[in-house]
Amino acid sequence: MAFANLREFIAHLEKQGSLKRVSAPVSRDLEIAEITDRVSKSAGGRNLALLFENVQGSEMPVLINAFGSPDRMAAALGVGHLDELSARVAKLIDLRMPGSVFDKLRKLGTLFDVVRAGPKRVSSAPCQEVVETERPSLASLPVLRCWPGDGGRYITLPMVFTRDPVTGARNVGMYRLQVYDDQTLGMHWQIHKGSAEHQRLAEERKEPMEVAIALGGDPCAIYSASAPLPPGIDEMVFAGWLRGSGVPMVPCKTVHVDVPAEAEIVLEGWVDPAERRLEGPFGDHTGYYSLARDYPVFHLKAITRRRNPIYPTTIVGRPPQEDYWLGKATERIFLPIIRMMLPEIVDMNMPAEGVFHNLVIVSIKKRYPGHARKVMYALWGLGLMMLAKNIVVVSDHVNVHDLSEVAWRATGNIDPKRDLVIVDGPMDDLDHAALRHRFGGKLGVDATEKTEADGIEQPWPDEIVMSEDIRALVTRLPFAYVAMVLAADGWPGWRVLIWVTLAMVGARTLAMSVNRLADRFIDAANPRTARRHLPTGLLTAPQVAAAALCSAALLLLSSWMLNPLCLLLSPLAVLFLVGYSYTKRFTWLSHWILGFTDGIAAAGGWIAVRAAFDPPVYVLWFALTVWIAGFDLLYACQDVDFDRRQGLHSVPARFGIPAALTTARVCHVLTIAAFALLGWTMGLGLLYWLGVLVVAGLLVYEHSLVSPGDLSRLDVAFFNVNGYIAVILFFSVLGGRLT
Repeated sequence: MAFANLREFIAHLEKQGSLKRVSAPVSRDLEIAEITDRVSKSAGGRNLALLFENVQGSEMPVLINAFGSPDRMAAALGVGHLDELSARVAKLIDLRMPGSVFDKLRKLGTLFDVVRAGPKRVSSAPCQEVVETERPSLASLPVLRCWPGDGGRYITLPMVFTRDPVTGARNVGMYRLQVYDDQTLGMHWQIHKGSAEHQRLAEERKEPMEVAIALGGDPCAIYSASAPLPPGIDEMVFAGWLRGSGVPMVPCKTVHVDVPAEAEIVLEGWVDPAERRLEGPFGDHTGYYSLARDYPVFHLKAITRRRNPIYPTTIVGRPPQEDYWLGKATERIFLPIIRMMLPEIVDMNMPAEGVFHNLVIVSIKKRYPGHARKVMYALWGLGLMMLAKNIVVVSDHVNVHDLSEVAWRATGNIDPKRDLVIVDGPMDDLDHAALRHRFGGKLGVDATEKTEADGIEQPWPDEIVMSEDIRALVTRLPFAYVAMVLAADGWPGWRVLIWVTLAMVGARTLAMSVNRLADRFIDAANPRTARRHLPTGLLTAPQVAAAALCSAALLLLSSWMLNPLCLLLSPLAVLFLVGYSYTKRFTWLSHWILGFTDGIAAAGGWIAVRAAFDPPVYVLWFALTVWIAGFDLLYACQDVDFDRRQGLHSVPARFGIPAALTTARVCHVLTIAAFALLGWTMGLGLLYWLGVLVVAGLLVYEHSLVSPGDLSRLDVAFFNVNGYIAVILFFSVLGGRLT
């Protein structure tokens, strides 16, 4: 949903439990900043937006950290997850000719979104309920002093509106503004930014610049001021596209500039392009104080505002802070545009530790020698990507958001003499380590795997990876044993144990073989799975088909050796084991079909002993179904973009990652409830209940590892934790039955 103004966004955050009102008196000098710094770096539900309602020396409440989490940033831009922004942009810039009538209509709808994105001019506005032109003063604003070494108080979340003195084109930027006194501000627009170019042109023409500074407004407009858009793209049109409708704009009272009608406060004034004053130092997002330097000066002519305005602000400092999530939104939005120019790029990450420009990690589909270097040079030539200090290039199968994996590959996959690129170029204004102001060295790291084409003189080894069928077997096999122990009321005997184990090996290998055959072309197109045996040619399709047939034969033989009911039901089991691989092609219920299919392990273990269906087996089967469906929902989150492009069905692809994570949690709550019901109906002892508590704790831990904004620890959650759960449950059942 789109928000018309800051107040609607605040109401939404409060409804979601994501905002905390602070009624205690606080000082705008350092105290608010210290509180916010602690909150913004807190984990989980303790990282909240803050609304300080009793700021000493001002009647205005202060809103801060409103964009300070992935969920809040996504909500501000009207999506459930930041990756959905990539999908929207990719659809917009898709230049392929639509095929069917429905494709044409969808494309027409996408273009209509652009048409209606233009700003809408209005004659009256909430931001002009109060107009001060006689003696306007900045003293009424609760402007923060954030860090002890700051040169003064700073406005940190503004939309600064300027116009090209030649063409009249609008630029909207987000620049820090130092309060010199009640009438003037230091304008820290850096030399690479749009307003600095307007100032240069105005200085050539010896004309003053009219400037308007809007505080507050709808969240999309606020974000758009921070976005590094290419020259010629109007930030307010971009905001209109993000929000789904044009931003209402109203003419200022004393300058010829339009501003968002829903802003909270507007400062109107002018800049003499030839005037400079010392601005800074300022505690910046690099974690260091940026140096004091000469910048232009804004002279206040008027203040317009709402009757009871809210003052929006932010603090920057050592990350993560609120501005990191503004930058992360930009990363996700611009990724499809970068891919359009560099289609070999798979994903990109500008981690918090790199403070935007210091570290860019990209994964590529490498095809030829020097490909990684080509990507480095191309990125350094793209707009404000020219300021990137370090670029690390990894292969397409690497998760660029997993910094541990990236560090492992960036240190293990390079030879410093061959794989490091050092060049000179423009640097960020704030880079204190550069050779000189705005110019210095850059480092490129080629951390891709190397082949003979790269000139290596020794074979490149294979990576150590356990086969997925074995990992899956270790997860599912204990549930067959659990069912056997429960059905036998203790030890089931060696004969049953051996044949059930062989049946499980056959079933698991059959399922994995058919899955690999069915998905071999999909796996080849997905960077995450492209290194599996079939796509890489390590195995052929006939070999895998033969393995599937042998596995099916082993399953049928084992069923025959157990009892007639097992043999009778085994063809039905084979049908599910073969068929579930295809369900993702037509239904997002595939997660539960997978869980139901794997639940056959529990049913098989029970029937192997009892040769009958009894009520407890249904409870265990249900527990296994929702447990596996839950962690398959988590696993599917890493393939959202790919599934959407391929037309594959999953809950994350259909409803978004936040909805998938919530559904997974519900499934795992039902899992614990089913285990509790099983223990109660079968009268299991204390050890069983202790095991269930441990399993519940592990499930909570599993979900704490993943969030909509961070899926980097998904493998730990998916494989490691679930393997522990299966083994713990088996031993708790065994102990519970024996005590």
